[in-house]
Amino acid sequence: MDTVIELSDRIRSKYPSLTPVYVCLIDNEHERPERIAEDQWRTWPSAVEAGRNYLVGSGWGTTEYIRVYTEPTPTYLREACRFAFENPQQAVQIDTPRLRYIVHRRGEYVEIELPFHNHGGEKTWKTLPPFKSRLLVNVD
Repeated sequence: MDTVIELSDRIRSKYPSLTPVYVCLIDNEHERPERIAEDQWRTWPSAVEAGRNYLVGSGWGTTEYIRVYTEPTPTYLREACRFAFENPQQAVQIDTPRLRYIVHRRGEYVEIELPFHNHGGEKTWKTLPPFKSRLLVNVD
C-alpha cells in the first residue's frame, strides 16, 4: 500500500504547476458496513441513472447524457482514483489554493467530489477503471 507521501508525490508529478498542494487520507464513510446495506447507488448503472435524472431529467436518453456530460479525468486525479479504488476504506483529500477534492470508492466506481462552494463549487463526478474519463452527476 502506498503511503500518503508517495501518493502526494505521484499526484504532484502529474501536474507540477499544482502547487501548493496538500494530500491527506480520510475515512471513507461510503464503505462503512452500515452504509453499504442502505446505499442504492453503489452500482454504475444506478449511479448513471441518478445523475441523468438529476441533471437533465428523464427526457434525455442515457446514451445522450453520457456523451454530453463525460469529460477527461485530469491526470493528477487519476492517481487519487487508483488509490481510492484499491483502498476502499480510505478517501483521498486534495487541497489546492482554489479547490478541495474528495476522491473515494463507492461500490463499483470512484466518486470525485468538490463538496464545498468556497473550494470550487459543489460538483460530483463518477468514474470507472482505468479512470481516463469522468461523468458529471451533480452540480449545485
